[in-house]
Amino acid sequence: MGTWNVHNGVTFGNFHSWEDWGLYLKSRPSVAPPVPKTAFDDLIGADGSLDLTEALTGDVKYGPRDLHFEFTTIDAREGWFNTFSAVLNAIHGRRLRIVIDEDPEYYYEGRVTVNEFQSNKYTGTIVVDAVCDPYKYAITNTADDWLWDPFNFETGIIRPYASIDVLAAGTSVNVVGSRKKSVPTIKCSVPGMYVTFGSNTYELAEGNNKIYGIQLGEGVNVLNFYGADGNVEINYRPASL
Repeated sequence: MGTWNVHNGVTFGNFHSWEDWGLYLKSRPSVAPPVPKTAFDDLIGADGSLDLTEALTGDVKYGPRDLHFEFTTIDAREGWFNTFSAVLNAIHGRRLRIVIDEDPEYYYEGRVTVNEFQSNKYTGTIVVDAVCDPYKYAITNTADDWLWDPFNFETGIIRPYASIDVLAAGTSVNVVGSRKKSVPTIKCSVPGMYVTFGSNTYELAEGNNKIYGIQLGEGVNVLNFYGADGNVEINYRPASL
């Protein structure tokens, strides 16, 4: 994690808190974890209960997560209400992509509310809240060009899936998944190619293929391609809690 300072900010859509409005964070942003959607069934005549949380999908599902930001401006007092109006006009009530400077590899997405404006003799404070999707999403898809500036060399994972050569005799590809299960788009350069995932085999058309039987989970997912010489692109957006 990078070193925090007052000039670290937050990007809401196309607007950066410090660069566009001169707002600095009073403290680190508050990012609440999403609440797991649990399901328990009471067992009459027995101790405990039956946990059905993962029974339907095989994975835990989550509710939304809350983000909370407190910003301060030290601009001249006569400009505080203009700044407040500028923030309201730009983001209040909108569903936006939110990028926190300290976590530049990911974005949150959700409904933003400007909740409060307070002032005293020297400063004005603006409070912004957001109700967001449970997962934060990688800035880049696995088929996008790499953005080296935000890449974290300690924790980041390089996913080189934009252009993979496939031999007709067979090529195995290890795809590193993320916490959120994803159905990738597989772009095939030629017809007549097949892919095996687990115990199932699927025929690939030339162009983009979305196969809902292929769900990439955490860890290494093995895709075996065969049937024709060509090239494939495996595209999905990693997501983390």
